[in-house]
Amino acid sequence: MEELEKLLELGEWEKANTQTHRIIRDKFSQINSVFLGSSNTLYSEGFKNFPGEDINALDELWIKYSNKRFGISIQKNIYKNVGGRLDGRPQQPDDKDIEVVWKDFSSKVGWKDLANPNITFNNVDNAPDGHLPCWNEEMIKTSGFVGLFGRIENCKLSSL
Repeated sequence: MEELEKLLELGEWEKANTQTHRIIRDKFSQINSVFLGSSNTLYSEGFKNFPGEDINALDELWIKYSNKRFGISIQKNIYKNVGGRLDGRPQQPDDKDIEVVWKDFSSKVGWKDLANPNITFNNVDNAPDGHLPCWNEEMIKTSGFVGLFGRIENCKLSSL
């Protein structure tokens, strides 16, 4: 976490984003090798055992150094506000269509779309709230970031 904090403090957003992925991948692998054998795929369900204190620490750093504009809980709130579910279950018939949720979420955080995010690292002052951290292709394909959102919700962690 110290390296991430240094990068965020220096405004090295792209490197901080990469470091965030590294921290999540390493912790996810440690936790899920205990619970799931050798599975390292960053899928949504796998985050149920992810330590809340680690997610909270990541989130607090992003919130602190972005003046409360970026972070996992910021994204979680946006996702929830556009109709996304946080309970780990698929969208239900009475829920907003998941494709519409993804489109609305991507639009709100300033990503072109989830499959092709078009992330801004150099001019974050003009980026919308929730723009960072952005999620890599694996986190998107497996809905891993939704697992993080649900875990924050379950741990009662919220944006400051």
